[in-house]
Amino acid sequence: MDPKRLGLEAAPNEIILQIVEHMDTETRKRFMATNKGISKLIEAHERSISSHRMDNFILAPLKSILSSHDNDRHILQENTFAMVQELELRDRRIDHILREYPDIFCLSMPPWLPYLNPEQQARLLLILKRALYQCDRISDIAVNVPGQPNSQVVSSYLADYDCKPDPFINGSVRLQQVKYIMSLSLEDIAGLFMLLSMVGFGFTHCCIHSFECKTVFEESTLRHGTWFLWAQLRGGPGLQELAPCILSASRKELHDWEAGVSSEPPGLKMTVVRRFRELAHAKAPGVPFDWVPILKKVVIGDDEA
Repeated sequence: MDPKRLGLEAAPNEIILQIVEHMDTETRKRFMATNKGISKLIEAHERSISSHRMDNFILAPLKSILSSHDNDRHILQENTFAMVQELELRDRRIDHILREYPDIFCLSMPPWLPYLNPEQQARLLLILKRALYQCDRISDIAVNVPGQPNSQVVSSYLADYDCKPDPFINGSVRLQQVKYIMSLSLEDIAGLFMLLSMVGFGFTHCCIHSFECKTVFEESTLRHGTWFLWAQLRGGPGLQELAPCILSASRKELHDWEAGVSSEPPGLKMTVVRRFRELAHAKAPGVPFDWVPILKKVVIGDDEA
């Protein structure tokens, strides 16, 4: 991408910056490599360019986020090129996860719903994609609460967890994650519920054979977002070794909570169910409520629910 051939060498800075705002990371890097002056101009406007790039994603981050390209999750500051690159990576992985694993994400016959036609499947795909964005938002809360790690969360802590608690989660983080989930709309909560149901039933069918493991998979998806799902499904050797450690840490905390050993707030899946009941105006906790009509309305639409 030669600025001379594009007629950009003498173009006003404002025009160049507007063009760069529409470039993905790889295109921008190639463009910057062609001209030192343009490269310096782009570097000087990193925050504004990155801020405009947020409009390309289903949900923009709330603040800083966690990297997910390998085992070590580094903290990436908001409105930086590093954040944009991470969001592009997540978006590609989400598309791959939802499209390439039909045993888990069966769009034609999802849990609770009848057979979906192609138009309804496309609608469900968008709902699941937004739900995975929400899981990543929930996960990123861990680095935006005072007292959390300043530079990175090291995977070796999990790999050697040996009954240690999950380093991504403590009481202050959990409270903020619960608060965020309890602020979500009915449509977002229904989307999360559908995503977790498909993850839980899908992994039970493919990999695991107990209700407890189903619950742990759902909880780990909420806590760690697409990083966990990618580690479980497609990650390299390091990430695939890490995924069972994540599950073990989640399982231990859930066991401790059920046994009354832990004073931490309830799990995130329980919070999703509580918010769903609240928005659906369900009866008192413990009394079953029928979420199927709501899922049909969200996924299929008003006309056919």
